[in-house]
Amino acid sequence: MALLNGDNGNNIINGTWLADRIRGLNGNDQLFGNAGNDEVFGGLGADTIEGNSGNDRLLGDSEGSQFGGPGNITLGLNTTSQNTTVNNSFTPVVAEFSPTLNVRFDDFTFLTNNDLIRGGTGKDTILGEQGNDRLYGDSGDDRIFGGTGDDSVYGGVGNDVLVGNSGDDEIFGGDGDDNISGVSGNDNIFAGDGNDIADGGSGDDVVRGEAGYDLLSGGLGSDFLSGGENNDRLLGQQDNDTLDGGSGNDELLGGEGDDSISGGIGNDSLSGDLGNDTLEGDWGDDFLTGDEGNDSLNGGDGDDSLNGGDGEDLLNGSVGDDFLDGGDDDDLLNGGDGSDILTGGSGYDILNGGLGNDSLIAGGGSDRISFTFSEMNQEAEFESFGNDTIDSFLRGSNIIDLSDVPLGVFVDDQLRTNFDALDTNDNDILDDGDFNVSVSSSGITINVLGAVDPSQGEFLGGSEATIFVKDVMELDGNDFDFV
Repeated sequence: MALLNGDNGNNIINGTWLADRIRGLNGNDQLFGNAGNDEVFGGLGADTIEGNSGNDRLLGDSEGSQFGGPGNITLGLNTTSQNTTVNNSFTPVVAEFSPTLNVRFDDFTFLTNNDLIRGGTGKDTILGEQGNDRLYGDSGDDRIFGGTGDDSVYGGVGNDVLVGNSGDDEIFGGDGDDNISGVSGNDNIFAGDGNDIADGGSGDDVVRGEAGYDLLSGGLGSDFLSGGENNDRLLGQQDNDTLDGGSGNDELLGGEGDDSISGGIGNDSLSGDLGNDTLEGDWGDDFLTGDEGNDSLNGGDGDDSLNGGDGEDLLNGSVGDDFLDGGDDDDLLNGGDGSDILTGGSGYDILNGGLGNDSLIAGGGSDRISFTFSEMNQEAEFESFGNDTIDSFLRGSNIIDLSDVPLGVFVDDQLRTNFDALDTNDNDILDDGDFNVSVSSSGITINVLGAVDPSQGEFLGGSEATIFVKDVMELDGNDFDFV
């Protein structure tokens, strides 16, 4: 091994074909290792250091140092320098810098290999360019660009800007408020703790916000977005996406495509937008909107508001006091447990109140209203035109209000009532349910099936109302009033 030392001036030192140890000391030096596995130390000053062939270790100590060579380079810098240039290298680079550094690679051709670059403390700018690179910002507010290739980018502590560019990249934001972009490729993004902005870009991406108030977007492709903790905003954008709000009061928008959206824990707002979407409110008082497409909405636990929008939708209120609006087209609404309000909207809708004191509003269109699954008090209202059917089974105080409907509207409508209440042990008739049917228009047909004592209730019909009574045990002319 040759030991070559400069002085405090501006030295030009060329190594031998052996493994050399070269020290530039002070001054703006030009140091060339040549052949062999060399160790080259620039010292103070703006040095130009090239290892050339061999597996070389290059170390600079001051601002403006330049490194290069076609061999395998281990690169280090011990300085407060703001600018360091690496050029003319054609094999992998391993770089570690401290404390504040801007790393710039002049000749991108050398990055066709797999490089390891570590920024250290301070505000670093690192460009990986070609190759499958591992880029570490460590502490400080760093700017890291992966370039082409399948890169691993680590922001570390600080408010970082991290860009994967092309390739299937892994990006880790770490602690801090980070801005992350996968750009293209199938990327895995872990934003880490902090209030982060992360965009998957094109490709089928996985984007996780983790802790903090995050804004996540999938971009093009079928993406998976997870908000994690706190109140997050998730945008699926195009294609078929899966969105999970996690804990917190989140806002989730599916965008185009057939999306699967879950609010998680908290009072969330879910919107399917375009496509045939599946929305799950989960825990909390949630607001679900299907928008366009044939959507499935499930409120979950809590007092939820569900709006199907356009398309043939399925709405389930589940547990809690829910509000369900089918919107346009033919919808199926199930209130579930709790005191619910169901509105059919336009189209042929089916409304099931379920358990609880429910209010069922037919709205426009030909609707079917069912009290079959309830033993509580229920109300049915009609707001506009349509050929409607009301099924009223099991006991309870059921109110059917047609009084506000204009004359001549209910021409082909049917009210079918059955007020039997059976004991599960012996199937004996126990008592009758209370009912009240009020009709201001004419031409309506009312069927009463299996009523034990119709005098328990009251029918108020128009002049042309027709009442059919079957299988009753007691009936006389005083049982009905006609107006």
